[in-house]
Amino acid sequence: MKKNRMTQERKRSLQAYIYLAPWLVGVLMFFIYAIIQTTVYSFQTVEKSTLSFSFVGISNFRYAFQGDAEFPQLLLSSLITMLSNVPTVLIFAFFVALLLKKRFKGDFMIKAIFFLTVILSSDVFLNMMSDTSSLTAAQENAVVADGGSFFSAMESFELGEYFTEFGIDPAFFEFISDAIEGLSEIMVKSGIPIFIFLAGLYSVPESMYEAANVEGATAWESFWKITLPLMGPVLLVNIVYTIVDSFSSYLNPTLDYIYDQGIQKFNIGYASALSWIYFIIIGIILGVVVFFVNRKIYYQGG
Repeated sequence: MKKNRMTQERKRSLQAYIYLAPWLVGVLMFFIYAIIQTTVYSFQTVEKSTLSFSFVGISNFRYAFQGDAEFPQLLLSSLITMLSNVPTVLIFAFFVALLLKKRFKGDFMIKAIFFLTVILSSDVFLNMMSDTSSLTAAQENAVVADGGSFFSAMESFELGEYFTEFGIDPAFFEFISDAIEGLSEIMVKSGIPIFIFLAGLYSVPESMYEAANVEGATAWESFWKITLPLMGPVLLVNIVYTIVDSFSSYLNPTLDYIYDQGIQKFNIGYASALSWIYFIIIGIILGVVVFFVNRKIYYQGG
């Protein structure tokens, strides 16, 4: 019996590797080579006139913290943004997932709307829309220069002046637009975490709630004693995803700075060093978070 069980486990492991094979091939073909090349470039500097590389040791890494006044500030800004985004997104996503867990008429449409925000915010979709939109170059530059904010977009279409003509205070208009922008950003970032939380909520056995109900537990008590503890593994996945999503956002100023150094200014060596610094910091943060959160998680059947 034990032999058959081990054989079944091996079959499942083999199936998992088969499903992962395309991803592993893609990693080996596209990412491993890029990682090695970036590592080599990070210890070099490029001569723009001759496009020749010369070894400079750890000078690029040292300059990032001792000679570059802008990078540490941008890095700190990214960290602060992450610290504010993660709890906000997770609380909102978990709250929406609890609402969507209950079956009701039109629940599929509501779920589709939340996932639609993920599609509409993707870089591919934004690039497609930029090719077909009727925005003028000046309007596009106004939006991009302000980080793509809702208020800057409204200003580019002179809607602010339009509301002012009707006696609406510009400060009030800016407050409303900032609130809409913040809410829309939370919804966009919460799309995938909502569905991850939903998967976790659906995996909780209904028998546990039935047993708690028989024992006289209220819905509030069932939430704190059953739902929340069993959401630990799913919560960890969402924490990791939200942290990575915040650091890799197209609005992240640190990524923009690294891109500017490597592509615009052609400082490939320095940009590679900044990329590795950024990657290592993210890895350390994820490692610390996983270590401490994992110790508080209850694994069902574990």
